[in-house]
Amino acid sequence: TCSTIFDLACSTDGFDTLCGLLTSFDLRDAISGGSWTVFAPTDEAFTKLDDALDGGIASVSDDLLLKILQFHVVDDQVLYSDDLPCELGNNLVTTLSGKDSRTFCEDDVPYGQKGSGNDEVVKFVGVDIDACNGVVHAVEDVLLFNLAPYM
Repeated sequence: TCSTIFDLACSTDGFDTLCGLLTSFDLRDAISGGSWTVFAPTDEAFTKLDDALDGGIASVSDDLLLKILQFHVVDDQVLYSDDLPCELGNNLVTTLSGKDSRTFCEDDVPYGQKGSGNDEVVKFVGVDIDACNGVVHAVEDVLLFNLAPYM
């Protein structure tokens, strides 16, 4: 039997924060069905974001936090690392938030994603983690779009 993306996030070491956020936003049912690609930030990624923000993650509105979570999800597509677009100029992935993140590759092998709010490419720390309703790629930082209008 396979695990849903929710079950995977909540049963894998290192994703406690993600599991907590998915639970607090009542997203269990939403990401237990359908087809998804999830760029899953590790607990360490959330700690780095918490340290970087004035007032920490607690200072971020629920509305913005939900948009940030949605920026890690591609709806109705199961994109294994081989499926992520490497072609320069054609390497955008549209997320559930409606905003795009960019795939970065070396020798046609994806190594990370970047949002307009990230200074650096957010590297994959694990790819192609299978769930029965999609695939998860673990990332070392939280993907961000330009947060300025929201802060």
